[in-house]
Amino acid sequence: KPGREIAWSLNPEQKKAYTLIQQALNQADAGLPVAPIVLHGVTGSGKTEVYMQAISLVLAQGRKAIVLVPEIALTPQIAERFRWRFGSRVSVLHSRLTPRERRREWERIKEGKTDIVVGARSALFAPVERLGLIVLDEEHENSYKQDRAPRYHTREVAIKLAQLTGAVVVLGSATPTLETYFQVEQKRFQLLQLTQRVEDRALPEIQVVDLRQELKEGNRSIFSRALQSDLAETLAKKEQALLFLNRRGFSTFVNCRNCGLVLRCPNCEVALTYHQGQWLRCHYCNYQKRLMRTCPECNSNYLRHFGIGTQRVEEEVRRLFPQARTLRVDVDTTVRSGFYEDFFQAFRRQEIDILVGTQLIAKGLDFPGVTLVGVVTADTSLNLPDFRAAERTFQLLTQVAGRAGRGERPGRVVIQTYSPEHYSILTASQQDYEAFYRVEIQQRLRWRYPPSLAMVRVLVSGPGEDQVRVAAELLGRFLEKVIGEEVITGSGSSNQEALVDLLGPTPAPLVRVRGQYRWQLILRGEEPAGLRKVVVQGLQEFRQHNLERKINIAVDVDPVSMI
Repeated sequence: KPGREIAWSLNPEQKKAYTLIQQALNQADAGLPVAPIVLHGVTGSGKTEVYMQAISLVLAQGRKAIVLVPEIALTPQIAERFRWRFGSRVSVLHSRLTPRERRREWERIKEGKTDIVVGARSALFAPVERLGLIVLDEEHENSYKQDRAPRYHTREVAIKLAQLTGAVVVLGSATPTLETYFQVEQKRFQLLQLTQRVEDRALPEIQVVDLRQELKEGNRSIFSRALQSDLAETLAKKEQALLFLNRRGFSTFVNCRNCGLVLRCPNCEVALTYHQGQWLRCHYCNYQKRLMRTCPECNSNYLRHFGIGTQRVEEEVRRLFPQARTLRVDVDTTVRSGFYEDFFQAFRRQEIDILVGTQLIAKGLDFPGVTLVGVVTADTSLNLPDFRAAERTFQLLTQVAGRAGRGERPGRVVIQTYSPEHYSILTASQQDYEAFYRVEIQQRLRWRYPPSLAMVRVLVSGPGEDQVRVAAELLGRFLEKVIGEEVITGSGSSNQEALVDLLGPTPAPLVRVRGQYRWQLILRGEEPAGLRKVVVQGLQEFRQHNLERKINIAVDVDPVSMI
């Protein structure tokens, strides 16, 4: 019954982590400062149990806790687990609640009827009094950064809130961000490690399949022979499988094979994605139109679909395994209210055999019946124009692989890729975070990217292409002027790179979104305060001289996406 679940016995590594968190809580309760704690545990190592037993300590101190998850999809699972342990004094906050539900939960918290708040990013701002512990589960997730003003990162706000309230912050992940692990190496964060799965369960066996070789040997299917064989075996054993592809839709783009035209969104500089039902859709502004019969450029009948999306994967699964009960989980299918709860319960009851989805299924879901994970293509995130592309790939592969073998039966993972030699894929297949970190941090140091330097992205946007370009160039000149002045007055140093350097202005990777043209400028520096000073002064001069009123300027400190 809810509120009646007993605490699990901790294994030696969990006990050590729990004891150190207990010491931190006692230290904070005595009014002493405590450094943020990084709980780095492999997938399935029992981090949630450590959180819950730490929360029991907090409640015994007469204080309260906030537990954050990166996605709304994870909220029902973790909220249910907390209610089974702690009863009805658990509140849930996220953006999918109706205004009435949100107000009711907010009032319960404010009136002190709740001891634990579980939710997505915005739950951090709940009116919790006597706050003792803040947990960021899956702390590596990008969704902890708000992508519109105010552009805050939940991790940084949580750390500041803990300093103001005397609380302890725990950052949990199997794949911490480089920024977080860098802070550990700098002795600013404490590190606790869980290197084994609970009950000594084995990590899944991982096979990397070279899709180039599959093609050479005549296999033109989107599924390798190994993945097809493993799917058949999994279904025969009445076990469950996840198929992961971080791309929605049926095909990536539609192309005319006669003249080469790619059908694009009229509002955004991106290809339209083909969806079942003969629809073309833009995944940035949601523009959609019916697929025409002939090419609008040359009137030929040679329009063809290229690439694959989750709809195509779902269709292929149904063709190869018509007896399997298949469900697709992506942004297109989750718009219905209550979908997450229904999907979670159905999958846990093993009413679904094969789950096809995007990164929504890669994050923290715990289903003991899943024994097979297939990554349809690991290259999607690897080739993005973003210096974090390798890190994102490693994190996604490690996290989705971690969904396999969490119960009593061993797990298996098949990673399909055209780049089997890339270090992010190799280290993910070996489940070796430390090895990945060592290679990636050297790349960041070499090319002067965070976490070794601070970074600010300034995005200039507007409806006119020429006006945006001119404004970006004008802003660039003022920023260079301020940087030059800083070099002359800065600590006797004549080395501009030691202070701030400017990249751009240049068109953004997505040069037009929702009818707005976009140019960007990137500033890097060793001192965040000096970097912000340059940006503030440069913007002040720009606003005094810019005559174009339809120009928007967005400043993103420590951006998590460069696209």
